[in-house]
Amino acid sequence: MDEENITSIGPKNLSKRNMEKIVGIEVFSSTGYEGIQARIKKRYKDFIVREITHSGRVLEIKEDFGPTYFSEDSKDSYTLFNLIKVNKDTFEAVRLISKALGIPPKSIGYAGLKDKRSISVQTASIRGNYVEKLKNLKLDGIYIRNIFPSKHSVKLGYNWGNQFVITLRNIKHMPDQMKKIESLFSYLREHGFPNYYGLQRFGTFRPNSHIIGRFILESQFKKA
Repeated sequence: MDEENITSIGPKNLSKRNMEKIVGIEVFSSTGYEGIQARIKKRYKDFIVREITHSGRVLEIKEDFGPTYFSEDSKDSYTLFNLIKVNKDTFEAVRLISKALGIPPKSIGYAGLKDKRSISVQTASIRGNYVEKLKNLKLDGIYIRNIFPSKHSVKLGYNWGNQFVITLRNIKHMPDQMKKIESLFSYLREHGFPNYYGLQRFGTFRPNSHIIGRFILESQFKKA
């Protein structure tokens, strides 16, 4: 499809499968395998997202080593902490924390966005000493743990990746499906799967944000 015509398409005149093809999702790793019928992400707790540090350590939802305070002789400039959010997206969590602390949202650094419909844990940072304020912060669906000072802020690329725990519910004919499920997991362990960006990175109403971005980089602002 011509790039300039992508701006006029939407979910009413294009199937999800065709929308995926437009952004480069053309094949599935399990081609040739019959799938199973189940509900995914039926509840927010069915999707657990845990950030992985550069050292390879996976952050735990409930871990809390207690706050570490700034010392007079330290040269630390930032307060780092584990941000745990329940059924909230990262932008909303940052907005609520910044409002409670009386600071601009851009003062809070993080390595990436985590899904809203999930329970997630990620490292975040604030410039300055906010240990005491964070320790006493109470917000609905937001938990602050592992507060400590640091010389460095958290920004894009700070983490190594994410670990996901996904719960499938309402699997039909569960006893009969076990062999099929084990076979599918064996195939994925051996062959892996394409690391695609999903439609949420491009837009589900009009999957054209990558086209607009390219035009902006090329200074073709009218086309963008």
